[in-house]
Amino acid sequence: MTRIQIEKDFGSICVDSTDGASLGELIREALVRGETVCLDFTGVSTLTSAFLNASVGSLYGMYPKERLDRDLSWTGLDAADEDLLRLVQRNAVRFYAAAKPQQDILRATRQTIPD
Repeated sequence: MTRIQIEKDFGSICVDSTDGASLGELIREALVRGETVCLDFTGVSTLTSAFLNASVGSLYGMYPKERLDRDLSWTGLDAADEDLLRLVQRNAVRFYAAAKPQQDILRATRQTIPD
């Protein structure tokens, strides 16, 4: 099992999608090696959907939900952040299950929404 300590690698404030993409790459590398992955969020004080979409959400475009359910876990989240991660998962599953034209519309809609 690969254990990734988020605070150690990315700090206690995890809001940046670029950092999230870097975490996603670490996860993908472990999955390619056939390992299971545990994300340890202990010590993380701020977590956003931008970080989680780039790290965890993007995985659903590459791997079946069943594989991620089996091989990806996490620990150290409070109830609100656990809910946020579950929301990111649900949205990613729906997004990647949609046909490409629907995905394109969703991407375009997202780009028109101010942050």
